[in-house]
Amino acid sequence: MPSYIDLVGKEFEWGGRGPNTYDCYGLAKEIYDRNNIDLPEVVSPRTCSTIHEGIMENIKGIIEQIEKPEPLCFVGFMFKPPYMSHIGIVLEDLIRFIHISDKTRVCIERLDNLLWKNKITGFYRWKKN
Repeated sequence: MPSYIDLVGKEFEWGGRGPNTYDCYGLAKEIYDRNNIDLPEVVSPRTCSTIHEGIMENIKGIIEQIEKPEPLCFVGFMFKPPYMSHIGIVLEDLIRFIHISDKTRVCIERLDNLLWKNKITGFYRWKKN
């Protein structure tokens, strides 16, 4: 799998699709592109509370929830109930994930960190055609 270290520190921007700024879905698209997987383009919502509706609903039918993390699956987090309000991508070690938000730059963190572990709503993968 490709390295993502060059993405660490990149800035957040709503609708950002790289190479210098990303939003959470733009970062996911970049990571999938590096792994030769083409994600559909969706318009990222302007507020975290609408990520579930704005992204997850637009790609319904091409993703499926899974019980355990897999490399490159989405991990969803809930900070503003009742919606999934943040997403990241699980890395190949299944311990870490890469993400960005409107409050951070791109960073890599551990799934077992209490800040994140208690907010996980689920893991999702792209259905194979």
